[in-house]
Amino acid sequence: MMDVLMTTLRSATDAEMLAFMQLLNDRGIPLFYAGEEARAPAPAPAPSAEPEPEPKAKKEPKAKKEPKVEMELPVSVDGAAPEASEYRVDTIDASVCVGRIIDSHDKRWIPHILREKQCGKKALDGCDLCKSCEAKRSKYEDKPGAWTGRVTEEPLDWLHMLGTAWAKKRVPKFNASPVPAANKEAAEAEKAAKKAEAAAKKEAAEAEKAAKKAEAAAKKAAAEAEKAAKKEAAEAKKAAAEAKKAEKEAKAPKKAKAE
Repeated sequence: MMDVLMTTLRSATDAEMLAFMQLLNDRGIPLFYAGEEARAPAPAPAPSAEPEPEPKAKKEPKAKKEPKVEMELPVSVDGAAPEASEYRVDTIDASVCVGRIIDSHDKRWIPHILREKQCGKKALDGCDLCKSCEAKRSKYEDKPGAWTGRVTEEPLDWLHMLGTAWAKKRVPKFNASPVPAANKEAAEAEKAAKKAEAAAKKEAAEAEKAAKKAEAAAKKAAAEAEKAAKKEAAEAKKAAAEAKKAEKEAKAPKKAKAE
C-alpha cells in the first residue's frame, strides 16, 4: 500500500501535492492532539469531605492482681478453743457488698474451720451485693458452691464454720499446740530419706537387671563363638583328611608303575 502511495505522489502535479498536504494538515493535527490528551495523566481525585477516623486509643494494661493475704487467725488463750464469733466479721459496712468471702483456714481444728470477711466491693443498684456475688448467689443459692452467703446472715449449714449444722454433725476438735518445727523438720527429713532409699533401691534393681542382661548376652556370644570354633575345626579336619587322601592317591600310581 505504501508503494502505491509513493508512486502516486511521484506522478502528482504541484496542485495535487498541495491538496494532499492540506489534507494531511487538516486530519493529522486534530489526531495528534487527541493522542496527547489520551496520554495525559488522569487528574487527581478531589479530597474526600469526610474527616479521617481518629486513631483508636491504646488499651491500658490490666492491673496485676495483688497476692492474697490471709488474715490472722483467732488467738488461743491457754490452749482454749476460740469462740464461733471470732471467726465472724466484727463490723459490717452496709454501704458496700455484704457478700461473705472465705479468707483463711484454721488448720488447728480437725477438720479445719473457715474464717469469713466482707466482700466490700461496690454493690449493684437496689441490691446489697456486687455483680460477682450476685451471680454466685443466683447460681448456687440452693446448693453448696461458690456462694457462701451474706455476712449479715448466719453461715450456711454446709460451711466449715463453728455453729453450723456441719459443725454440729462433725464436732471438729481443736489442737492449740501445732506440731513443733523441729518435729516437722524431722518428719520431712525422714520422708526425704525414704524417698532417697526408694530411689536407690530402684537404681540398684535396674543395675542388677542390666548386669543380668549383659551376662546373658556374653554367654550367648561365647556359645556362638564356641560353636563357630568347633565348626571351623571340623572343616579344617575334613580339609586335612581330604588333602591326605589326595596325597595318598597321587603316590599310588607311581608305586604301581615302579612294579
